[in-house]
Amino acid sequence: MEVASRQWTQLTNHPGADENPAFSPNGDQIVFVSDRAGNRDVWTMNPDGSGQKALTQKPGDDITPNWSPDGQKIVYAHKRASNLDLWVMNRDGSHPIRLTTYPDAEFDPRFSPDGKWILFSSNVRGTWDVLCMQVDASMINPEHSPIKRLTDSEAREVGAIFSPDGQKIAYNSDAKGHWSLWVMNADGSQKKQLTGDDEDAGWPAWSPDGKKIVYWGTKNGNQDVWVIDADGANKKRLTDHPALDGDAQWSPDGKKIVFVSERTGKGDLYLMESDGSNQRRLTSTDALDWTPYWSPDGKSIAYVSNQTKNFEIWTLNPETLEGKHLTPDCCGSFVPRWRADGTRISCVTWRGGEYTIKGSFDLSTMNIDGSEKTDLAPSPLDERSARWIPDGSGIVFWSWRTGNPEIFTMKPDGSDLTQITDNLAYDVFPSSSPDGKKIAFESDRMGNFDIWVVEVPD
Repeated sequence: MEVASRQWTQLTNHPGADENPAFSPNGDQIVFVSDRAGNRDVWTMNPDGSGQKALTQKPGDDITPNWSPDGQKIVYAHKRASNLDLWVMNRDGSHPIRLTTYPDAEFDPRFSPDGKWILFSSNVRGTWDVLCMQVDASMINPEHSPIKRLTDSEAREVGAIFSPDGQKIAYNSDAKGHWSLWVMNADGSQKKQLTGDDEDAGWPAWSPDGKKIVYWGTKNGNQDVWVIDADGANKKRLTDHPALDGDAQWSPDGKKIVFVSERTGKGDLYLMESDGSNQRRLTSTDALDWTPYWSPDGKSIAYVSNQTKNFEIWTLNPETLEGKHLTPDCCGSFVPRWRADGTRISCVTWRGGEYTIKGSFDLSTMNIDGSEKTDLAPSPLDERSARWIPDGSGIVFWSWRTGNPEIFTMKPDGSDLTQITDNLAYDVFPSSSPDGKKIAFESDRMGNFDIWVVEVPD
């Protein structure tokens, strides 16, 4: 029997192992893996074997490369220690971006034909499974995306808050194995840990002049209110009580701080001077009072209380202690926030049925005396964390209205609804910059929760 002869062409000739070759979509390049430099790296070459070039040269192995449908990107798995993560880079090896940050292994990634998904193998759920993740420009082509990733460690980074001048962002990270307070520039550069490794810290709030940050800190098992300069200097404990103290907020003039304490056995509002002196109790009911938020003129504090057995919105004059019940007809209202001009309060309210049993959280606004309540959208939509855009021109929030948590904005009357993010990951807890042009938020679109920022469309 005759066997047809075949023409074999050897493209690589090196003592090391060269493997996993794949043509680019238009056939002008071949990507492959080689260990000729010691570690396994991703290389490319021309179809005739010329122009061989190492694209990755990091410590650890880079394996299973594959092309994007347009041939402009290469996705691959990078191994560091015992962990494999997915990365993507330009076809020339520039701009490598880490796509996953799970503590488990992900490898053998492949783009879908339309480039909107990456299929890969992973043991993130205990056994080896085939998974897919949605990808968009923010993840693989950030230079051409209005959405930018600001943090990219293996840790969880959450709770982003812009400084009053919009130049800095304070946030929480568990990068050191515990929650600590960090600050970075608004573009994600110059990250700095402010609190020590011998304490937990969270819930930062900037002073009105942007020079200090108040937060809760737990040291030696006790949670108190602390303050620190924005550069990490002059850390000071403001409360020192065996009970839990936290949820601190500056008054608009920066002279006082309201906070929540359990020193009476439940949550009450307390007030102190900004240096921690003259601490006094503001609420004295048998209820849980929490999440205080100052009015713009500093003459009132909105907060949540269950003194009627339901969690509802109340206001309190910090000088006279005169209080007002704003939502007596609600079975659950939370997150009160004042509009910049002090004329309206927004909140999320449970509507559609018995609290936590039937219905959902939805957005509402009302006058500061509780009158003229306006539901901003039909229930149930399950919308959370509503905050006013600083000039009062709109509200930013996250919502399940598309079936997935996304960031939205709308006008104060509920009109001009705009979807800001569109990804199958969780995009949650938005915070607007002082000029309203950017929104920082948390997203797990690349594994753990990171801080992202998006430019708000005009």
